[in-house]
Amino acid sequence: MSMLIHIVPDTDPFNPREDCDNLLGNMVCWHSRYELGDEQPADNPSEWALRVACEFNPSIEDQVERFADRLWDRLDSTEPRLEKRLHEHSQQVIQFQQEKVDAILDRYMIMVPLYLYDHSGITMSTRPFSCPWDSGQVGWIYVTREDARRAFGWKRLSPRREARIRSILEAEVATYDQYLQGEVYGYVVYENGVEVDSCWGFFSDSFGEDYRQNGMAEHWPDGWESAKIVVSLDPHAQLEAA
Repeated sequence: MSMLIHIVPDTDPFNPREDCDNLLGNMVCWHSRYELGDEQPADNPSEWALRVACEFNPSIEDQVERFADRLWDRLDSTEPRLEKRLHEHSQQVIQFQQEKVDAILDRYMIMVPLYLYDHSGITMSTRPFSCPWDSGQVGWIYVTREDARRAFGWKRLSPRREARIRSILEAEVATYDQYLQGEVYGYVVYENGVEVDSCWGFFSDSFGEDYRQNGMAEHWPDGWESAKIVVSLDPHAQLEAA
């Protein structure tokens, strides 16, 4: 009996953000052309961050309002260059609010930035890309510290445990990036030229080279070690190879 295993791209892969039940992070993204991640809020990133921070500490807006009032009280409407002073005070209020929001989010959440490179296809990373024209930050992947502790049964988050959480979030982004780039594959098994098995949805950034590592080989029938393995970008090539 001759066995042939053909590894090909998965032309209809599942979205890991929609079809996986064991995700730890939540992806919030903004993009004018692509619907990315888990959430696409109607408010802009600053408004979203303020809204989330207020869920943890509703007093933020009051603090910002009091800070702004103190600045306005110091203004003299008759002083020269008033317009410039008003602009400076507005910037101080924006900075004050941002610092408060950042502090609250850091206290209650673990957040990793998301960057997108868009040029003849899209790819996502947790680190900036070198090209400033076709890339930029599009959101965050995050988990609340409470949810992270609950997921692992921890009472506290040590720096080492927080680093572990961040690595899990980064791994989720790496898998999602493989989905965005079409780096999802499947296989078809032939015995004596007849298709007997197939399976799809294997994520890999090394097309056809890591079938042992990505779990693909675990699904192959007994005796696959002596089979002919064909790797092709053409899903129809197996007809000729078989």
